[in-house]
Amino acid sequence: MGFFSRKKAEVEENNESILKEVEKEVEKVERHQNEFKTKQDEITNITEKIKTVKEEYDTTVSNLMLIKNGINEDIIKGLYKIKTTDKPTIRLLGSGPLMGETLAAADLLKKDWGIDPGIWNVTSFSELRRNAEETDRWNLIHPDKEPKKSHLEIKLSNHNVPTVASSDYVKMVSEQIGPYVPGPYYALGTDGFGRSDTRENLRHFFEVDRYYIVLTAIRALALDGQMEMSKADEAMKKYNLNPDKPSPTTV
Repeated sequence: MGFFSRKKAEVEENNESILKEVEKEVEKVERHQNEFKTKQDEITNITEKIKTVKEEYDTTVSNLMLIKNGINEDIIKGLYKIKTTDKPTIRLLGSGPLMGETLAAADLLKKDWGIDPGIWNVTSFSELRRNAEETDRWNLIHPDKEPKKSHLEIKLSNHNVPTVASSDYVKMVSEQIGPYVPGPYYALGTDGFGRSDTRENLRHFFEVDRYYIVLTAIRALALDGQMEMSKADEAMKKYNLNPDKPSPTTV
């Protein structure tokens, strides 16, 4: 073998050795990246669990404070008032973990649109429905007696305004009280397939976050003749809501 042939063979052997070392380093980097991503996912899951526990704790503390302040009967019956207004044009019903989004939506309605909604906390849609049905039944079989009023009637009958109810269950849960709520009734829920993501992203995906509550409220007022429907389009643009977003029930 000539000199140049030997040198060429040495260079090729050396290049092959370097390439193998590079491949080993790339494998190490990829392994570390995968390990890092796994740790990131674990941290994200822990963070979401902490948020869940905190929201549940805040709700429990809030309810306990309200019980202490003498409205435990309303809590047990399924509905109590958080905020009242002099001339309500719309009411928001929040429940469970979505109570925070409901309160945030109320702030946005006030700040961005000059709308001051009444705010209510639903502790049990099922209990409200059961009580309303039982009241209807009693009135049906006691026509000679003075009609009774359900808890929903007692609390909400003073104002015939649109209602937006938000729940982190499927819409059917909050829709069950619709027939007993005065005025137009709109329910938001997490209908669709199960997903894994942050709470903020999931609420946006299922269209139950503060921005969709605001949008629903504005559209409800427009349908009720109290606002121009163009305001709903303005809200879509203001909060970067994509009109071409796929429905959560189809993804």
